[in-house]
Amino acid sequence: MAEKMNLKWKIILLVLVLTNLVCILIPVFLCFYHRESIGKTMPQLRPVITDRTGNGLVYSRFSRTRDGVRYREANNTPETAAALIGYTTHAPYDDHGISGIEKIIDRERLGNEVRTTLDGKILSSLEAMVDRIYRQADDLKYVHAVIINSEGELIATSQRPVMGIQECRSGSPEETVFFPATYLVPVSDRMMELLGCPADAPAEAKEKFQFHVKQGFEGEARGFVLGLNRKADAEKNPVKQAATSINYLLAYAAAREKTAVKPLQFMTWRKLPEIRLNGPIEWKLIQMAENGAAVNAIGEIAAENTTLYVFLRAAWAEHDAPLKPAEMKNLEEKCRKLKTELNLK
Repeated sequence: MAEKMNLKWKIILLVLVLTNLVCILIPVFLCFYHRESIGKTMPQLRPVITDRTGNGLVYSRFSRTRDGVRYREANNTPETAAALIGYTTHAPYDDHGISGIEKIIDRERLGNEVRTTLDGKILSSLEAMVDRIYRQADDLKYVHAVIINSEGELIATSQRPVMGIQECRSGSPEETVFFPATYLVPVSDRMMELLGCPADAPAEAKEKFQFHVKQGFEGEARGFVLGLNRKADAEKNPVKQAATSINYLLAYAAAREKTAVKPLQFMTWRKLPEIRLNGPIEWKLIQMAENGAAVNAIGEIAAENTTLYVFLRAAWAEHDAPLKPAEMKNLEEKCRKLKTELNLK
């Protein structure tokens, strides 16, 4: 009889233990199931994009009015390096990158933090200069500028017009492209001389400057050299070579440093030091285009442990735009005014 009672209590005790265990496991299971469901419908926020020292440039935030929609927001102004950083979709539960670094983040499956070679302080200064030129110069079609260092690292970039990184974006598709085709720079004879190469040198001698090599950005223009990757009658097309401002600047830096042209670097996996400048921009060339409708400026900035190289282009019209004498005279006056302002900086 005693054995039957002991067995009965053992069974009751086992049932109680199992019941308590089920009561504990069910909430745990529901918690993990709920978390997994959230993860499927609301993936992790996109990584913060920072400058070379780790200071944030762009981060994600949830929409206050649209469920499941997340926006990218700039820590500085919405236009800061916007075309380089790129843009994301604003679809609910889907904010994948559609251009620039944002697209690279998805393609390479980068996470947590994405560090660029940009220097936040220099970037802010360049943005202010480009924005000031664009606002003050009457009827300016576009202006863009880029700064690299001796190692080929992209330190700062700015362009106007540009679509800002913000909630309510507006602008033309071209404003989302990092150096679109219209920004292609005809490389003048004087600009070739700065590279230590005569303008009438054979195409094979110019190949080392890599004007025709793309850096890999979405919608990026491709430069050319007549006789190398562009076949044309020189009489019909007087432009012998053209390059993006980045490609020209990489070639210019190589000529000054007496090295081969370095590949552009704009992302890094390690923390880089802030760049300390030793002075302002020293312009080496400020030149008007042949039709007097644009200004190209090439400069250098002394800095600790490196030299920064600067290229700026402001255009009122394209190099091949048909201009009447009165229009050309008017644009030449505007270019002279900008040249004077740059020389005073």
